[in-house]
Amino acid sequence: ALLKKQQEEESQSKSRLSVEYKVHDARDLPYSDREFHVVIDKGTLDAMLSHKEDGKDNCIKILSESARILEENGYILIVSHLNANTLEGLTWTQEVLFPGLKGGDSTSDWRIEVHGNDVDNDNETSETEDDSDEKHAGPAVYIIRKIAVSNEEREEREKTQKGSNVDMKFFDY
Repeated sequence: ALLKKQQEEESQSKSRLSVEYKVHDARDLPYSDREFHVVIDKGTLDAMLSHKEDGKDNCIKILSESARILEENGYILIVSHLNANTLEGLTWTQEVLFPGLKGGDSTSDWRIEVHGNDVDNDNETSETEDDSDEKHAGPAVYIIRKIAVSNEEREEREKTQKGSNVDMKFFDY
């Protein structure tokens, strides 16, 4: 009975996912290019943006490193209070998200899905408010996929310094 119990425990431990945690500076990661399938951010970018002087630059560096270490057809998942359905969130995508992704891999394309509430459909906001910046859409989840391009397209982009294409789709709940 004891041998059978040990065999069951060994079988269960082999089928479990092994996770290893490491602490690094997200702006300068010690990993090779295209080493990871998924990169997840839950609050790091929002926290870094709170620094008035270096916030945007630090976020661009973090996103560049995330893009660099992400393999083709891999995903970056971001949970953020900056919802691209608002002017502030859309500005963040243009000033921080796009430059960060392109800075980490300028030859791949990017497909971004923004999942969250749309300000126009928020029933909690007063209809008398004229300034959409004051309306709160709530947090958003960004699902970002790194899209492979052909070798010919990659070489052409490197010659012309054209860079990546970024497509965005919005999903409202």
